[in-house]
Amino acid sequence: MDKSKYPEDWDSIAGQVKKEADWKCRRCLRPHEPEIGYCLTVHHWDGNPKNCEKSNLVALCQRCHLQIQACPDDPDQMFFVPAFNDSWQKFIKMKKNQEKKGVI
Repeated sequence: MDKSKYPEDWDSIAGQVKKEADWKCRRCLRPHEPEIGYCLTVHHWDGNPKNCEKSNLVALCQRCHLQIQACPDDPDQMFFVPAFNDSWQKFIKMKKNQEKKGVI
């Protein structure tokens, strides 16, 4: 991870995202247990490490994070627990609006 791409207070921001997720992956619900291979990370929906809006961040275990980044356009990779689906739907709507405007 290239720290220069992230805001100076990234550690604090990421810590807050993980705390709000109760230190569990929002996709598979596994708790943060690095000793058995489940390390909690924070994913940026739009891929921009400078965009730290709450709606752009989600706590994911490293395994789920890598799966989502490997297939960003595969809706099957985007399955989340119902409590999180609302934020995901907002992100999809935003992305579609950007595509219509030719922003992405």
